[in-house]
Amino acid sequence: MQQHTETIMNIDEGAIVFLILLFSWAEYLWELYLSLRQLKIYKTNNTIPDDLKDMLNEESFKKARLYGIDKSQFRIVKEFYSIVLTSVILYKRWIAVAWVDAETLSRKFEFEADNFAVSLNYPQELRSALIKLGKDNLDYPIYDKLYSAWYHSHPSLLHRIENIRTQTANTKKD
Repeated sequence: MQQHTETIMNIDEGAIVFLILLFSWAEYLWELYLSLRQLKIYKTNNTIPDDLKDMLNEESFKKARLYGIDKSQFRIVKEFYSIVLTSVILYKRWIAVAWVDAETLSRKFEFEADNFAVSLNYPQELRSALIKLGKDNLDYPIYDKLYSAWYHSHPSLLHRIENIRTQTANTKKD
């Protein structure tokens, strides 16, 4: 078991990215093949099938057919754009950068929401609500700031209460 774990841990990151890209492109090509087959059906079948003539009128069938062509062509372009963008993001390893940026934004938005509540003169209500949420979710309230910044997508309860206190003091100064 120890050797198996070591083997898994020694897999090259580049090989993993290559395999993910290979699978993604294989899936894209399969879906492109299916989309092109369906597009051909939309374009070549101009008449209502006999079994459906008493249920569909000519206008409804034509609208559905044209909508199908548009939807199919849009899907082909969208999926090509998506696979190219995904490939670039994975190949350049931008996902790690985006992850950190998203967490930073999330923390910033939490503080902005808290500041907005304070600006509406609800600091005590916000503080009480945050404490209740923390208590209900069994959130341990004390975290090292660096640990919290690294592992949490939201500021800790104490950091948010500290921010509320600071914002309240700044509001009273104005």
